[in-house]
Amino acid sequence: MSSKKNIPELRFPDFDYEWDIKRIKEITKIKAGGTPSTLKKEFWNGSIPWMNSGELNLKRIYDVENRITELGLNKSSARLVPKESILIGLAGQGKTRGTAAINYISLSINQSIAAIYPNDKVFSSEFLYQNIDSRYAELRSLSLGGGGRGGLNLSIIGDFS
Repeated sequence: MSSKKNIPELRFPDFDYEWDIKRIKEITKIKAGGTPSTLKKEFWNGSIPWMNSGELNLKRIYDVENRITELGLNKSSARLVPKESILIGLAGQGKTRGTAAINYISLSINQSIAAIYPNDKVFSSEFLYQNIDSRYAELRSLSLGGGGRGGLNLSIIGDFS
């Protein structure tokens, strides 16, 4: 019996490096969005895509249903999120909390979505999206609160590695 039996075979034998495991907050910015007042008509039906958390189920975001105006963006907690950000649902009893998506357009998001900003010098957004999307159950298990309605927050997302 060889002592190498318990050592896994390397898929990339020329790879001499070890993976660095980092918390998300160590490699990029994480921000939540906001919603302009729906009572102010001048904030809505503009040209800036605005995403609600239900649209996370689209997974790959090329367009969204709603639009806000520049005024709505500037006079509220809404913010623009760069394309290729990883978007994560923060709240909800259903499947939304912990659901990940990636956006291929610059857009604005509501307050129930966290955006992990891209950082091409440190990671591939596509790789990070695939990693986080495959860890849905793990993310949900980190949610705050007992019973059925927990929630994620920027601190939990930032500490995720």
